[in-house]
Amino acid sequence: MLLVVMKNPPSSDLRTRRHIGTHTKSSLPQSNFYHKSFEFRQNAKAFYTDGSKSPEGAVGAAVYSPELEGSIKHKLPPETSIFSAELWAIYQAILAIFDLNFPKSVIFSDSRSALDALQNSSKVQRNYIVYQIRKAYLDIIDKGNEVTLFWVPAHSGIPGNELADQEANLAAIEGYKPDFKVPYEDLLVESRARADKQFQEYMEEVSRTKGTRYFEQFHTISKKTWFHESSLSREEIVLINRLRSNHINVNESLHRVNMTELSMRRPPSDNKSFNLPLQ
Repeated sequence: MLLVVMKNPPSSDLRTRRHIGTHTKSSLPQSNFYHKSFEFRQNAKAFYTDGSKSPEGAVGAAVYSPELEGSIKHKLPPETSIFSAELWAIYQAILAIFDLNFPKSVIFSDSRSALDALQNSSKVQRNYIVYQIRKAYLDIIDKGNEVTLFWVPAHSGIPGNELADQEANLAAIEGYKPDFKVPYEDLLVESRARADKQFQEYMEEVSRTKGTRYFEQFHTISKKTWFHESSLSREEIVLINRLRSNHINVNESLHRVNMTELSMRRPPSDNKSFNLPLQ
C-alpha cells in the first residue's frame, strides 16, 4: 500500500501509506524513467493522466492505459483551471482502478502541484476533487489492492505521458461532458479576471472624454499602484498624483474648471531677464 510522489525537497508530513522520493527532474530523465519506476510498474496496470487548457479556454482531462489500450477523455467547462483538470484526470484513473478491481496499479502524473495537494494532509485543501481522490484511494486500499501515484517529468518523450497529453488535448475538443462541478476557487479566479477585463474596458471608454491626457501618459494595466514599492510619504504621493493628473493651482489647470482666463500672450514682465543666484 504505497502512495509515491516525486518531489524535492522531501516533505516532512508523511503518512504511513505515503512514501516520497527525493529525485529531482534532472535526475529522472527519459533514459532513467523505466529504471526508477520498475518496482512500481512490476505486475501493475499503468495509467497516465493529464489535463489540458487551451488559450481559448477549452479544457480537457484524460487517462491513458497502455495495458488496456484505451483512454478516458472528458471535456470540462471553460472556467476549470488546469490544476482542477489534472486532479480530475487522476480521479478518473482512481475510479477506473476501483471498478476494475486491479490488485496493483500505478498512476503517472506530470502535475507536481496536484500530487503535492494529494500528499499534504496537514494543509486544508479548498478543491473538493482532492478529497474525492483521497476517499476513492482509501476505498481501493480497503479492498486489499495497491495503488501508487508517481510523478513523471512532462514532455520528456515518455510514450505513455505523451499519449496522455495528446488525449487531453483531444478531450478539450471532443471529450465526453461529465457531471462536473467547477471548484469554487476556479470560479473565483474567473470572476476576478472578468471583473478586471470589464474595469479596463470601462477605463478605456471613460478616458475618451475624461482624463484623456493622463490616460495616454500614465495609465498602465496593473493591480498595484505606481508607488507600492516606494518609501514616499503620503504627502509626497498626493503631491505627485496631483502633478500627474494636472490638478494644481496653475493657469492651465484652473482654466479647465473655469476659475481663470488662460492667455496665450506673455505678460510684459516675462520680457525681463532674471539673475538667479546659484549656490
